[in-house]
Formats: sequence, C-alpha cells, structure tokens
Amino acid sequence: MIEKLIAEFKKRNLKITPQRIIIYQSFIKCDYHPSVTDIHNRVIRVLPNISYNTVHRALATFVSTGLARIAEGSEKPKRYDSNLELHHHFKCLYCGEIEDIIDDSLNMQSIPQALQKKFMIQAHKTILHGTCMKCQEAN
Repeated sequence: MIEKLIAEFKKRNLKITPQRIIIYQSFIKCDYHPSVTDIHNRVIRVLPNISYNTVHRALATFVSTGLARIAEGSEKPKRYDSNLELHHHFKCLYCGEIEDIIDDSLNMQSIPQALQKKFMIQAHKTILHGTCMKCQEAN
C-alpha cells in the first residue's frame, strides 16, 4: 500500500516523509472511519513528538491526492475513509459510528433530470442515518 502513496506523491512532486508514511500506514490499518484525533493517537505511539497539525495536514493531503476520502465532512470532527471503492455509509445518530454499506441497488439510483440540468454531478453517495445494533440493544 505504501507504493500507492509513493506513486501519487511522486506524480505531484510532494515530499515523501517518514511522518507521512507512518500516518498513512496508521490510517489504512483502521477498520473504521477515523478522525484526525484517532490517527494522531495511533501515530504518537510511534512518533511521540508528532503534532496534531502534522497529522491533520497529512490527511488533507491524502484527500487531495485521492488516497483518502472524507466520510462525513459536514459535522465535527471530520471522519476519513480509506476505502476508495464505490460504497455508501450508515451513521448512527446516537454513538456516531459510521459503517460502510456496499449495495449495488444504492449505486443504481438515478439522478432526476431537473438536478442534472441544474448541476454538473460528478458523483453521489447515500448516507443512511439511524440507530446501530449496539445502540438498539443498549436502549
């Protein structure tokens, strides 16, 4: 996976630093949608002096180079997604957990003609909101 980072950074003449490599490794190992704080907490185990801002800037760079996506950008904190395949999300309204939803029927949603005329739509995703199983069982 580091080869992907190196290739994208070389293509854009970006510096490949040990910090960025460690941040990327920590990020892609997450089996959830981490925030900057989550990644920072993982990275400081390896690089105790790394700043929060360095992690924040690295994640922003990963997004701008197409190595990451923002899973939920309208709320704080932002959550990041290393899964670059076409998929959708379920977000629990109680605990905030975000889960990937892979369902071809969601991929096939048609965009209404009125919206296609008004906007140049490049992509779409569905975000389902509700209560996850853990929160249902807890209540």
